[in-house]
Amino acid sequence: MKKAINTKRLLFLLICAFVNLVQIQAQSASADVTGSVLTEKGEVLQGVTIVARKQGATTNESISATTNEKGLFVFKQLQVGSKYNFSFSYIGYEEGVQNGFVVKQAGQTNAILIRLK
Repeated sequence: MKKAINTKRLLFLLICAFVNLVQIQAQSASADVTGSVLTEKGEVLQGVTIVARKQGATTNESISATTNEKGLFVFKQLQVGSKYNFSFSYIGYEEGVQNGFVVKQAGQTNAILIRLK
């Protein structure tokens, strides 16, 4: 009886270790991309819509973000090593684009600065 309980505990610990390992690997395979959007004069633009699309994706899936009151935006957990195309739109301005942005590992700079005309 005691041997069966110890075996169950060992199995439970192994499963927990495996789940943690998978989570750690998933975290290291993604990183955040941040940026800011300004006018040509360097003024902050709040409410700019940014759409990110992964290059080579088999679907037309996209994710979007909006700049805050400081003109800043963030995309969470984009795939490291992948290329993304970003489009920036705001009423009264030409659309801005940043194509082929390669997401670097977490801890490295993943920043975009766009000036809309």
